[in-house]
Formats: sequence, structure tokens, C-alpha cells
Amino acid sequence: MPDEHVDPGHGNTVAAWASVLVMLIGISAGTVFFYLEQPFYVWICAAVTAGGLVLGGLLKLVGLGKKRPTAKSE
Repeated sequence: MPDEHVDPGHGNTVAAWASVLVMLIGISAGTVFFYLEQPFYVWICAAVTAGGLVLGGLLKLVGLGKKRPTAKSE
């Protein structure tokens, strides 16, 4: 059994949490507007949901995402 423990991360970063929160709000509001038959707002919520993906990518680029493993020199 190896001595080193590899942390899988599971998206526990600011970028992941912010992205999921924005997409959850967009999907939830879009569902309500779909029920209320407001297609304009459904499309706005679809754009907000897509914006959540963009937000996650941007936050990862500025360093708030999962760090890449670095090679250890021995």
C-alpha cells in the first residue's frame, strides 16, 4: 500500500462553489419562470446558468480553482 495520500479534491474550491451556486440559482429561477409561462425570463435564466460555467472558468484562471500537482524533485 502506498504511503502517500492523494486528495481527489472533489471540487471543493471557490471556483467550483461559485459556479455551482450561480447555475443553481439560474436553473431554479428558470424553472419558476417556465411554470409561469414567461419565456423571456426563462432565456435570461438560461444565460445566467451558462454564465455560471464561464464564471467557474474565469475564477480557475485567476487561481481560485483546484491547484495542479507539481513534480517533487528528490
